[in-house]
Amino acid sequence: MLQKLLKIMTAMAVLGLTAGQVTAATVGFAETNPIDTNGAATIDLQLVGTDFASPGVDGASIQFSWDPTVLQYTATTVASPPWDADAIVSDDNAASGFVDFVFLTYTPAGGLSPDFDIATISFNVIGAVGTSSAITVEDWDFGGWSAPGAVPVPVTYVNGLVNVTASAVPVPAAVWLFG
Repeated sequence: MLQKLLKIMTAMAVLGLTAGQVTAATVGFAETNPIDTNGAATIDLQLVGTDFASPGVDGASIQFSWDPTVLQYTATTVASPPWDADAIVSDDNAASGFVDFVFLTYTPAGGLSPDFDIATISFNVIGAVGTSSAITVEDWDFGGWSAPGAVPVPVTYVNGLVNVTASAVPVPAAVWLFG
């Protein structure tokens, strides 16, 4: 009898722990990780938000960094829409591999959810083939994501990894005939 009661209590605990779980809001890159350059001299990376629960978000402040010996920052283009056109990008330290902050606001009633574009981050590829750079995205020191009413929204960041790779050289199907 005691074992049966313990089994029922265990099952209820498991159900109770999983029934209330929701998908966590995530910010990461639309491109598949790792991101190979395939001989390109420039690369544009699309930063996106996914699985933001209602009521969504109406503001954010983030920062990101990379290895400046591999990637040379050229611009951050905030997706507008959905974000307001008055977004602020502080990239004074970009030569050091760091964008200090990106402030985003969304003013229509309600918030953005569940999935949305954030920005496109553009780089020149300056590293040698075989080098790589992590791209780390995180909450800005004095901010993060907020829902309407300035309610903080926890976010999981999925960072990127850019590999400098050579362009693929196709091998002709009949190459074996030459030798």
